[in-house]
Amino acid sequence: MKRQATWGLALALAVLCLAFSGCKKPSTEVSIRTLEVNEVQNQDSLYLAIDFPEGGREPLRKAIEEFISETLGGTYEGDYAQADSMLAFYKEQYFRDMMEVRGEFLDDVPMEFFKEVLISKVYETDKVVTYQVTTDEYYGGAHGIATTSGTTFRKSDGRRVGLDMLRDQELHEFLKEGLMDYFGVKTERELEDNLMGVDDLYLLPMPETEPYFMDGGMVLIYQSYEIACYAAGQPTVVIPYDKLEPLFNVTGRRLFIDK
Repeated sequence: MKRQATWGLALALAVLCLAFSGCKKPSTEVSIRTLEVNEVQNQDSLYLAIDFPEGGREPLRKAIEEFISETLGGTYEGDYAQADSMLAFYKEQYFRDMMEVRGEFLDDVPMEFFKEVLISKVYETDKVVTYQVTTDEYYGGAHGIATTSGTTFRKSDGRRVGLDMLRDQELHEFLKEGLMDYFGVKTERELEDNLMGVDDLYLLPMPETEPYFMDGGMVLIYQSYEIACYAAGQPTVVIPYDKLEPLFNVTGRRLFIDK
């Protein structure tokens, strides 16, 4: 009887828990604190805006902190959790770099160098979170250089996931179709006319940066000059999840297909 009463009490508590919002499953959302640097020294300007993780699973938080430091230069030797110290360190490093480059130019040539780095949390599910990195910098020359890349983390352990989620990594047709859409062309010949250094579409190279995952699917980005001229920007291909489904391995399916 005592055991039955105990089970009855447990069942009643479970029912009450479902009835009240206070018993909802704890949120897995990655909370962030955005830190900024917006500063000018001499003729040089620097803008940094970084989404640092706060709280949450330790493996994931540490993985993101490490990723942020690596993205900013990988030379900070302090505690990655000390976000303010990390940002102050890279701020001084960037200004030193600009001063060194400036020293290579004649003093009578006025040049305003700048660097901008945005590291932002841009996509999240209960299983993964994606950070996107955009940079824009000018250290002399005809024009500045902009880049865009991203990294997706598995929430359970902080693992970075990308092409390793696919058992079949033959993405040629998807790349070709996506690039035709990017350039707004209808034929392979027209696409070839928009590319440089690609003599055969069947040998179309994968982007140098790893793909990452967003709401619309897997994102692949070619940086400036990688396969097209500077004016073409950063050719981008997004492969929808329904097209990726047959290519995912078991890990990929569990993260992006299975609900």
